[in-house]
Amino acid sequence: MKILSDEQIREADRATIEHEPISSIDLMEHAATAVCDRICEVFGQEDPFDILCGPGNNGGDGWVVARLLQEKGYDCRVWAPVAEEKYSEDARTNTRRARELGIQISRIEEFEPADRVVVDAMFGSGLDRPLEGVYADLVRRLNDSSSFVIALDIPSGMKADENADMDVRLMVHADWTISLQNPKLAFFDPPTGECVGYLEVMDIGLDKEFIASQPTSFHYLTHAEASSLLKPRAKFGHKGNFGHALLVAGSHGKAGAAILAARGSLRSGLGLLTMVSPEACMESIHSSVPEAMVVPGMGDEVLESLPALDKFDAVGMGPGLGVHSKTEKVLYNLIQSYTGPMVLDADALNILAENKTWMAFLGGRAILTPHPGEMDRLLGKRFRGMEQVLQSREMAMLFDLIIVLKGAHTAIIYPNGEVWFNSTGNNGMATAGSGDTLCGITMGLLAQGYSMERAALLAVYLHGLAGDLSLGDQTEESLIAGDLSDHLGAAFRIMKEI
Repeated sequence: MKILSDEQIREADRATIEHEPISSIDLMEHAATAVCDRICEVFGQEDPFDILCGPGNNGGDGWVVARLLQEKGYDCRVWAPVAEEKYSEDARTNTRRARELGIQISRIEEFEPADRVVVDAMFGSGLDRPLEGVYADLVRRLNDSSSFVIALDIPSGMKADENADMDVRLMVHADWTISLQNPKLAFFDPPTGECVGYLEVMDIGLDKEFIASQPTSFHYLTHAEASSLLKPRAKFGHKGNFGHALLVAGSHGKAGAAILAARGSLRSGLGLLTMVSPEACMESIHSSVPEAMVVPGMGDEVLESLPALDKFDAVGMGPGLGVHSKTEKVLYNLIQSYTGPMVLDADALNILAENKTWMAFLGGRAILTPHPGEMDRLLGKRFRGMEQVLQSREMAMLFDLIIVLKGAHTAIIYPNGEVWFNSTGNNGMATAGSGDTLCGITMGLLAQGYSMERAALLAVYLHGLAGDLSLGDQTEESLIAGDLSDHLGAAFRIMKEI
C-alpha cells in the first residue's frame, strides 16, 4: 500500500470527485459511514460518545459520524466551535443535518473529558502549524485523561508528512487511529507515531487508478501484499528442494542466540540447516536443535574458521558471534569467498561497522538486519526516527544493499530507495533474541529461493505476525523470543487462508 503525501491525498480526493463522478459532500458521507460502521463493530450502544469537531472537512467527517451514531441509537454529543461562518462548506452542511436530528451540541471551549469515548475530528492532515489557544488547552486535558480516543484520519495537531516544527505534546494521543484510504508517513516516525495508537487503514473508495499512478518511495506492507509473496511447495518435494542454509553464530556464553536463529530458520520451511559455532556451543546446540547439522572444529570459544561454502544456498551470520579479531577474519573471508545471498545480523554488523570499506564488496547479495543502535554504528553517527530511516536509505542505495531497520514498524529498505514499513508486530517483541529469530527466518527464506526483496518483506511480516499470535497465550510483558518460532506455523496458516 502506498504512503502518499498530504498533497497527493488531496489530489486523489479531487480525482475521485471528477471521475466517479461524486460530490465532495457525498464522498464525506461515504467515508464517515465506513468509519461509523467500524466503530459500531467495536463499541456497543451502552458506550456514550463525545465527538470533537473542528471547522474544516475533518470536522465535517465528525459531524457525519455523530449523526450516524445517533441514528443507530448511541448517546452522542458534539463539541464544536461557535463561529459556523468559518466552517468549510461541507462541514456547514453536515452541521445543519446533525442539528435537524436533534444532536446535543456544546461549545468546544467548554469540553472536559469524562467517562465517554472521544472521537477526535478537530483537524486533519492539512494542519500547517502547532495547535494553540483553546485547542492546545483541550488537547492537554484530553491527553491527561483516561478517555479512550479515536482519531479520525489523523490525530489532531499532527501533519501528515514532516513534523519537525510541530510540538508532539500538542498532538492528540489517540488509542486508535482510523486513517482514510492511505496511511501517513508521520505514523512511522517514533515521536509522532506514539500518538497514533492502534493503526487501522480504511478504504473509502478514492480513485484507485489515480493512486496507482502516484510516485512515492514509501509503502505500508499489508496482509494481502505479504501473503501474495508466498511460494507453493511442490507435492513431491523433498528436503533437498527447500534449500540448504549455513548459520554462522554463537560464542562462549551465547549459544542461545544461535539456537533461536536456528529455530527461526527451521520453522521458515527450510530443508536443511548446517550450523558453524565454536566448540563451547556444541552441547547446547545438539540438545536444543537436533534437526540441525553442526560443523565441528571451527574454534573453541570463538569462531575461527569456516567450512567450504559451495553447497549452501544462503548464509546467515552474526547472532551471539562476538567481535573477536579471529571472528572478524571469518566475516572477511565470508564476504570475499561466498557469492550467494547472505544475512548479516548482530555482531556481524558490529564488526562491519568497524570495517566499513567491506560494504563495497556486499552489493546485490546482502541483507543487513540492524536495530537502531547497530544502525548508528554502521552510519557512524546517532540518528533517530525518520532521519535514521532516510540515512539508512542513502546507505542502501550507495552500497546496493537491503537494510531491515528493526523497530515498531520495521522498515525494509531497498537499494532502489523504496521503503516498506511493516504492519505486524507488537512491543512485546522488544526482547532479547527476537532479532536472532528474524535473522534465521530471513536466511531460511533466501535458501528456499526467494529473491532478496521478497525474503526481506516476507520474513519481517511473518516475524511480526508470529509475535501478534503469541499474545493469544502471552502478554507483551511475558513474550519471549522462543514464542516467535513456536507461532510461525500459525502465521503461515493465516497467510495461506487469504
